[in-house]
Amino acid sequence: GLWIGTNNGIDFFNFETNEFTHYPTADGKLEPESKSITVLFKDSVDRLWVGTSDAGLGLYDEASQTFKVFKNNEYNNQSLSHNRILSITEDLSGNIWIGTGNGLNQYNPEENNFIRYRKSKDDPYSLAGNIVYSLFTDHLGSLWIGTNMGLDRYSPQEGKFIHHQYQPNVPNSLSNNEVMYIYEDDSGVL
Repeated sequence: GLWIGTNNGIDFFNFETNEFTHYPTADGKLEPESKSITVLFKDSVDRLWVGTSDAGLGLYDEASQTFKVFKNNEYNNQSLSHNRILSITEDLSGNIWIGTGNGLNQYNPEENNFIRYRKSKDDPYSLAGNIVYSLFTDHLGSLWIGTNMGLDRYSPQEGKFIHHQYQPNVPNSLSNNEVMYIYEDDSGVL
């Protein structure tokens, strides 16, 4: 089947019956509170992650047809950093990464919480910008982060973000700092 995120919730298209099943937002058992779905991501162990425009992140359990919802809690720095979810990916080690309207989050399955990464003016190796539009893991395993302030590559060994940004006097720099999408072609070119 095919999962579809819409401005009115989630639909599932069954290829065999050629029919859609709508998961209505009125039924909190079936999906996060927000009608507007911004991103869907199926991970390597077949979990469906659902990002919303304003109600956080949902993790769908197909067996019980329920959602575990993760939200920002301003008093808990291990909660999701923001409720606007813009991107989700998985790295080659199976880590789930979530880009939000205010930072990057790494899901910690053992504790069922998040490690937050944000821009810090005191740390030149922190995230370039806090609006994380896109996430991509390349064929070598590098995590690329498209932000409102440029493109980052995360080095987990060093715990650093390497920045690639627009520089007006450098012709081969990034053409704009708002990085909305990242794609790698079949020959490994980003």
